[in-house]
Amino acid sequence: MQNRSYTAEDEIDLRQLSLGLWRRRWVILGVAAAAAALAAGVSLYVLPPVYESRTYIQLSEHSAQAYATPAAAARTLTSLSFLRPLAARHGIADGRRLERMVRAEPVRDTRMVYLRIRHGDPERLRAFTQDVVREFLQLASQRVRERREATRRRLAAVQAQIREVQRTLQLSRQVLDRIQTSRGGAESGFVRTFALNAAAVSEGVYSALVAAEKDLRAELVALELPSLVQEPYIPPEPVSPRPALNAAVAGTLGFLLTVFGVIVRDAWAAAPEAQGSAVGTLPEAR
Repeated sequence: MQNRSYTAEDEIDLRQLSLGLWRRRWVILGVAAAAAALAAGVSLYVLPPVYESRTYIQLSEHSAQAYATPAAAARTLTSLSFLRPLAARHGIADGRRLERMVRAEPVRDTRMVYLRIRHGDPERLRAFTQDVVREFLQLASQRVRERREATRRRLAAVQAQIREVQRTLQLSRQVLDRIQTSRGGAESGFVRTFALNAAAVSEGVYSALVAAEKDLRAELVALELPSLVQEPYIPPEPVSPRPALNAAVAGTLGFLLTVFGVIVRDAWAAAPEAQGSAVGTLPEAR
């Protein structure tokens, strides 16, 4: 019975708890409203606005390793070795600030990277973003341009060979036409045989060269340069601070902390009364 009485006394009285919160409802609501108003005021009049540029970059699998995959490109775009020379042109010298400013994320199931850059001045942000994108595309395009130039040279050489074979084939056919219209002896038969052999060989070489030209053209088309999927875009509204969101978060936290404080205060105030009642019920010593 004694254990049961202690258990009943230790249980939380939800009715008393609810009444205590209801009696102090204006205090709770007042603190929550004050916290929300303070957060909104700080967001509107104290914190500086921050703007964000956004762009998507399409990568090329033929670029150098540091630029060929979205994960590698994201690491390059956010590395200080890449950003510092560009930031120095725009008066941004703090390395930690650069790490907070620039964000690059691979786009899932694509060969794209999503680039975001933040700054308080939209004009400086636009200029800095353009420099970052231009420098990255230039570095990522170097190997692709080299391969495209080598492919163009091979294609030009094949096309020159095709023109030479076409001339040989045309001469062989002209010789055959003349032999057919003339009446010759054994010498004409020998020339005809030679011309036929030359024409057959030329046709075989011509077919192989045309196939090689087709493959080189396809290779040239496949060697795509990295490019911008979307030009850098800066929304007119700043991304930070957000007065409404900050006010909602501050009001919620103020509400919860005040409720917790009221519960703790009521529990602390009720503790001496419970102890006094417990002392009064002790049996008298005989």
